[in-house]
Amino acid sequence: WYSIMGGRKRMIRGKDIEHPYPVEQPLLANLCQIAFFLEQVADSIYEHQYKPLHDLYLTAERIYSQLQRWASSAGIGSLATAQRKISSELTALSTLHNAYYQVIQVIFRPFLATDYTLHTQEAGEIWLRHACRIAIDAAIDGITFVKTIFQALNLQKLRRRDAFFLEMSCSLLLIESLRQPSKHPNNIIYINSAIDTLKSMPNDAPVTTVIYSIQSITDAVEKFIALQNPLQAVPTLSAFSNCSMAPGIKERIKSVGSILNDQDSSSGTLFGSQEQFPPFLLSATGQSTSPSFPESTPH
Repeated sequence: WYSIMGGRKRMIRGKDIEHPYPVEQPLLANLCQIAFFLEQVADSIYEHQYKPLHDLYLTAERIYSQLQRWASSAGIGSLATAQRKISSELTALSTLHNAYYQVIQVIFRPFLATDYTLHTQEAGEIWLRHACRIAIDAAIDGITFVKTIFQALNLQKLRRRDAFFLEMSCSLLLIESLRQPSKHPNNIIYINSAIDTLKSMPNDAPVTTVIYSIQSITDAVEKFIALQNPLQAVPTLSAFSNCSMAPGIKERIKSVGSILNDQDSSSGTLFGSQEQFPPFLLSATGQSTSPSFPESTPH
């Protein structure tokens, strides 16, 4: 799983495991199924570097449709479903939702990066805008779900591993802010919500490192936007530090989607080629914020 997320070749593939899914352990069986979708994404999207963009989109839509059908049968992707679960089940459901939103982001993040960096003739296509929208919705829903579940179950002290998922979602929102600065005022509200959730977790690694990473990259993005629009005031992270969430944020848990930039499997980076993004997105902290990733992995 983490080798896929970190952009490295996988040592063990699904076909190498002969045993059936451990159906007597529903959480583990569902995580195995999610890992299967991740393997499809890696094989069908990230390892076809020269495939036409629209063909990649059709592949992404096919995998996404399969993922949605499975998630619906597994009770994933709905806050209403989560609210009917008992506390012990909610803990497992939180893990599955985080993984689910992450898979969607991995599926569609190349299209967000393409829309921002390449400015090709496809940039105005409806299908490309749709792919970007799915990615952004997944990032927002991921942040909202974690915050809502934490408040309902008081899981703050038990779920520090969720810091990685929050960081990934914030990264996607910041890419959209670079792509469309007019969206930054809305994005910063969700980023602030993610930071508030992180601050409720134990005050040590990896949580503190993730908070520093998000704040550093947000500051760099805001400075970059200000340079591009010197006459326009840019909402900053500090300006929203005491803001409450936008009305209806909890109701956003009904849609799913994902994003971010293309992953360069050969270089092991999450943001792909360094020529594609402003330098500050590649080295805002100078270190990996996830202990499971190599130190060279940028966030």
